[in-house]
Amino acid sequence: MKEIMIPYILICWLLIKFKVVAATVKNYVIMVGGGIFLAFVLFTAHRYFSPADLTLSSMVMAPRAVLSPAIGQEIDSILVTHNQQVRKGELLYTLVDDNLRAQEMAAIEAVNAARIELAQAERDLDRKKALSKKKLISVSDTEIAVDTVEVAAAVLQAEEAKLESIRFDLGRLKIYSPFDGQVSHIYVGEGSRVGALHLWDTSKKFLVMRIPD
Repeated sequence: MKEIMIPYILICWLLIKFKVVAATVKNYVIMVGGGIFLAFVLFTAHRYFSPADLTLSSMVMAPRAVLSPAIGQEIDSILVTHNQQVRKGELLYTLVDDNLRAQEMAAIEAVNAARIELAQAERDLDRKKALSKKKLISVSDTEIAVDTVEVAAAVLQAEEAKLESIRFDLGRLKIYSPFDGQVSHIYVGEGSRVGALHLWDTSKKFLVMRIPD
């Protein structure tokens, strides 16, 4: 209320000071009466029609987590509803990321190709070892075959690590509850790219008190 009453008093004072309104008893009564009426209207509206409470009431609240899809991802399916109690580790919703799926397919092909290269290099090494025993090829040819196998094995290891990293990111497309609690609001729907799901930690609570001016 003071945010409106203070400017009202200032305006009345300026009107009197600069003689826009004559400094008479009648005008003083009108200004004071108008201020009292304005204060009454503001108090009544604030008391009965405002979400703010003037009755010194309190509200019990709890810490919450806001879970939102990352940029470029969209909601695939939502597995919880409003006010549902959930346990830590429970699946809340899943995401879709077509770019990651494409990367996974490319990484799988790269791993398969690296495995074929390694198998071919190992067969070539076995053949050259057999020829080396018969003194049909030089030792350097066998050493080159050994190096080729080692390089192919390193390439395969790198491709498998890349695939594992992509699958780790894909695993993050499943959103789990970080703690035991209750779903309060769901501002997302299947196919949406923005929004949030609010999860309250009901094991921890705090008191919010409304204190009037």
